[in-house]
Amino acid sequence: MSGDYGREKKHKRNESREIQNQEEITELHSIVMELMDKIEELHRNRSQTRIPFASPDTSAKLKKVLQNYHRHQRDTYILLLNPQKQKANRQRTGINSRRKDKKERCQRGLKRIINTKDQMLTDLEFSNLIKDLRKIINDSNYHSDEVSEIDEEEVADSLAMC
Repeated sequence: MSGDYGREKKHKRNESREIQNQEEITELHSIVMELMDKIEELHRNRSQTRIPFASPDTSAKLKKVLQNYHRHQRDTYILLLNPQKQKANRQRTGINSRRKDKKERCQRGLKRIINTKDQMLTDLEFSNLIKDLRKIINDSNYHSDEVSEIDEEEVADSLAMC
C-alpha cells in the first residue's frame, strides 16, 4: 500500500507539472500570436509607405555611377580607335584635374579666411569683399596678379611696336 501511495503522489505531482506546463504553453502561445499580429501590422504599414520608385538620393547616386561608367567606356573606345589620342587625352584630363584641384584649394582657403575673419580683412568692407571673393572663386577666368613669362613677352612686344 505504501508503494501505491508513493506512486499516486508522484502521479499527482506529474499531473500538476503537466498542468503548469500546459498553462505556460498557452500563455507563450498567446504572446507569440500577439507578436505575430504586431509584426504583420508593421509589415503592412511598411509596405504601404514604401514608394515603388527609388529615393531621389539613391537615383542620383546611381546616375553618377552610370555616367562615370559610360564616360570610361567612351574614353576607352576613343583610345582604341586612335592610339595617338591617348597622350593628348591623358594631358587633357591631367590639366583639368589640376585646374579643379587648384580651384578647390582656393575655395577652402577663402572659406577659412571668411570663417576666421582674418586680420587682413578687418580694414576692408567685409560684406562686399565676401561677395567679390566668392564671385572670383566660382569663376575660373580670374587669375592672380603674379607676373608670368607671357606678360613679359607682351610688354616687350608692345615696346617694340612703339
